[in-house]
Amino acid sequence: MVMVGRMARVLLIGLVLPGLTVGVATGASLLVAFADLRGWTWPVVVVGALSTLALGGLSLYGVFTMFQREPADADDVAGLAWVCGFALVIGVLAAALIGAPSWVVLSRVETVQCTVLDVSRGADVRVQDDLVQKQYQHEVECAGGYPTSYSHPEAAGTVGSRMGVEIDPHQAVGPEEIPGTRITGDIGFWGALPSLGLYVLLASGRGVYWLIGRGSA
Repeated sequence: MVMVGRMARVLLIGLVLPGLTVGVATGASLLVAFADLRGWTWPVVVVGALSTLALGGLSLYGVFTMFQREPADADDVAGLAWVCGFALVIGVLAAALIGAPSWVVLSRVETVQCTVLDVSRGADVRVQDDLVQKQYQHEVECAGGYPTSYSHPEAAGTVGSRMGVEIDPHQAVGPEEIPGTRITGDIGFWGALPSLGLYVLLASGRGVYWLIGRGSA
């Protein structure tokens, strides 16, 4: 029974608590971005933030205090806890603040068919100091009435032709911003997943080392 309790402790600190930390933060962010909370937005933000801080604090407290085989391990465990803390913060920020709002928008994206009414050369966009991207302004007539214009780096159609345009029906972002939203969604995912994985790897690995030492003691 003692060994089962120790294994449960390793699982709790190395996997469950950090997973809950990122999950609660992301869930609160998704709820704020996706649901119509009206006057409940700030209460959800506050509760989500406090819950995230509490769970994250418990995770790091567990790493700091529970994975020492002997007093000499204190410095090693402290260093490990700081690395885990950094990874956990990056994971929370990437998932909750970068990824979640983009994932909500992308979940609503749909393609509408539009008729091109006019195509003209728009103002160029400077993407770097020495790089300018051409823009073509399309005046369009779409099912549902939105959008009425669409900017694209290439002439996506000729006058009278039909073209598909990706839109967010809630109009939180314009059609031109959807590719960028996909990029930020990917950044959120690939920022959160490796960070959480690093935490789990380090904390669980140290937990197994602690567990073996306890078992042989």
